[in-house]
Order: sequence, then structure tokens, then C-alpha cells
Amino acid sequence: PGGQLIIENFSKSNPALALMNLAWDWHLIYRSEGELKSLFSDLGAEITIEKEDLGINLFCVLRKIE
Repeated sequence: PGGQLIIENFSKSNPALALMNLAWDWHLIYRSEGELKSLFSDLGAEITIEKEDLGINLFCVLRKIE
């Protein structure tokens, strides 16, 4: 109880998305905040989505409910 897991995912609104795909050949799975949250919604945990200032990285914070 009270454990926490943080999972990072690149955002669909990432301003460097085209550069990452074309120049760096990074073909990743980009998700919106809602898609990331729904991916883990059936785990029975408290879920919040956080992001850093540029909005490139999304952080799905899962907190175990007692």
C-alpha cells in the first residue's frame, strides 16, 4: 500500500516529433495524456499524468491503493 510507479512516454504534442522521426529515425509510440491514462486504468491504482515544462515527456504516476 502506498507504493508508487512512474512510467514515461513521449507526448503526441511533442514539438520535436518530426525531427525525432525524420532526422534521428526514432519511431516511437507517442500518446496523449488521455491515452496514457487509459492504458493503465484497469490496474486499480490512483493515476495522475504529469509533464515537464516543454510538454515533450509525459509521466504516468500510479499509486497503489490500499
